[in-house]
Amino acid sequence: MANFEHGLDFRSLDEAVAYARQCHAEGYDRTGNWDLAQTCRHMTDWLRAPLDGPPPMPWLMKFPMTVIRWTLGPGLLKKFLTERRLPAGMGTVKATLHAPEADATEAVEEFAATAARFTAHTGPWLRPSPLFGKLDPERTLALQLVHCMHHFGRLKPRSKHLRAEPGAGCHAFAAPE
Repeated sequence: MANFEHGLDFRSLDEAVAYARQCHAEGYDRTGNWDLAQTCRHMTDWLRAPLDGPPPMPWLMKFPMTVIRWTLGPGLLKKFLTERRLPAGMGTVKATLHAPEADATEAVEEFAATAARFTAHTGPWLRPSPLFGKLDPERTLALQLVHCMHHFGRLKPRSKHLRAEPGAGCHAFAAPE
């Protein structure tokens, strides 16, 4: 399971956007495979899913996702939301994998705009999750925040120390011991 050693604990999409902007403005170190632009584009794709439908996926991926949704989905969702973590190496839809970009400005701002659209949405979610089916707005947001922590947790702003005070939220960093 992924370890967010620098203490990300997003409680809103505004916090995730602020973190992305902080990484962009101050530079960051990667502890995973994706750069900031790839992370923002991936998160944008999945923030759109409840509103516009999931990213395109091949038939061979739709079938196992349907089986998981009907069998393991409820238990996995409960685990992910309770622990507020996703396991590393889960895999994703190929359409949500993006090439690295030298300048993440456009990707960060598209993520911010999509997060604002997601947050402003007041109606029912029109599209079910491919893995978890129809979710209420609270669980949809909670899952999106866990997903953001999963990916942004692999980007560490250079201007901040590498660990956070426990329970202090996503931007309260302390000096290393």
